[in-house]
Amino acid sequence: MIRFSKDLRSVTDSDGAILLDIKSGRFFRLNQLGSRILSLLEGGSDLPQILDRLQEVSRDGETLLADVEAFLQALEVRGLICRVNQVRANGGTHG
Repeated sequence: MIRFSKDLRSVTDSDGAILLDIKSGRFFRLNQLGSRILSLLEGGSDLPQILDRLQEVSRDGETLLADVEAFLQALEVRGLICRVNQVRANGGTHG
């Protein structure tokens, strides 16, 4: 399960999305894939569901998994999301 920071705001456009961390005042620009992942997270999708939906974009499941994990980790490191009691793809847990 992913929880979003209460200080996170987002706006989407045709190029992707822009995230604003109100607490730090920092902006983050997401490309279309990052925007799609964010949208799926906001809709309650978990990692397997996200990967399933994104298979339409990329046939290479291993690369896709690595890219999505890196994206989620980048959001998490910046405090924009928190993974709660979720089994990660590598078998570990977080939360």
